[in-house]
Amino acid sequence: MLAHKNIKLLLNADFHEVINLSSEKTKLFGKKFKGRLIYTGQLDELFDKKFGELPYRSIDMKFETVDAQNFQSAPVVNYPNNYDFTRITEFKQIHPAKSERTTILKEFPQEYVAGQNEPYYPIFTDSAQAIYQKYFAELAQYKNITAVGRLAEYRYYDIDDVVKRALEVFNALN
Repeated sequence: MLAHKNIKLLLNADFHEVINLSSEKTKLFGKKFKGRLIYTGQLDELFDKKFGELPYRSIDMKFETVDAQNFQSAPVVNYPNNYDFTRITEFKQIHPAKSERTTILKEFPQEYVAGQNEPYYPIFTDSAQAIYQKYFAELAQYKNITAVGRLAEYRYYDIDDVVKRALEVFNALN
């Protein structure tokens, strides 16, 4: 697929090196873009944070290998109280493998700092929603850009919900 003449792969490229938004027009590599852009990133970044930054929470993920057949009773267990971490995923229970050991992933919540870590969860406050609404109104001017996903829609989605949402948006566009 990557060898196709219509596919261009760019690594470590800033979005604005590829796409330029001006006067309700979308340009791709300096030329008017007439196709549809599905945007899944942070909506405030799309518009150079002109209305302010949207707040997010991040996660520090720590893998551990444990000398045990199994670590917990289910593949994913949430720990909402009294722990430094919020969730443990045990991959061996998702895709069973024969091993005397198991690997787990602990998720530790942390502050999101742009350029240092990844945004995972929107922080829902009245002021954040007011900022998001400004970006959403700005986005409406661009008829060929569709924002989908946790960051672009500034919503919390579980994986099943975001897949459902993506399919709904795709069907609505066709």
